[in-house]
Amino acid sequence: MKWTSARALTEGARELRKHPPRITPYKTGGLPPLSAAVVALTVVGIAALVAVSERSPHDDPETERWYHNLEKSVATPPDYVFGVVWPLIEAASAYAGFRLLTRRSGVKRNSALGFLGLNLTLIPAFTKLFFGNKNLKGATLSSVALFLGAWGYVLTAWRADRLAAFAGLPLAAWVTFANYLQEEILRRNDPEIRQMAARMAGA
Repeated sequence: MKWTSARALTEGARELRKHPPRITPYKTGGLPPLSAAVVALTVVGIAALVAVSERSPHDDPETERWYHNLEKSVATPPDYVFGVVWPLIEAASAYAGFRLLTRRSGVKRNSALGFLGLNLTLIPAFTKLFFGNKNLKGATLSSVALFLGAWGYVLTAWRADRLAAFAGLPLAAWVTFANYLQEEILRRNDPEIRQMAARMAGA
């Protein structure tokens, strides 16, 4: 029995020398999972930190008064909803980035990553324009751009990685709703828009 076992081990070692195992790259051709996770969390985390510096009006009494004095749609949710929704969106965005970074580089994957990066730039841009500069028109244009970017991401990611595309749906759905809220704020509070609406109503 011992002799048979030793012979089997010898034969196995001989086969390994003849046919050594092949070391292949990560199976999807992209970054290893750990590296992809670090990159995705870092990028989304930086975007979130930049955005949160302008996101809440409660840190500045003047901004808080300005925001609460704006005329808004009755569909505007309570302030705490924003604090719940955005961390979920950011977590989904990080997962989307992780999924794409582990895929092989190519036109489809890179296009989706481009849209994801654009959206992560537009989010803090909107908060800066709206809360920081109190620029309703600029914030509305930024909101429309984010709407287009969010759905552009979903469409391009769908061709590269279905799970990454699904992870983009929370942002796309939220900014669709947020666009309506922002357009209502612009329509009800911008003097030029209100005068134009009054002239059209009186025509």
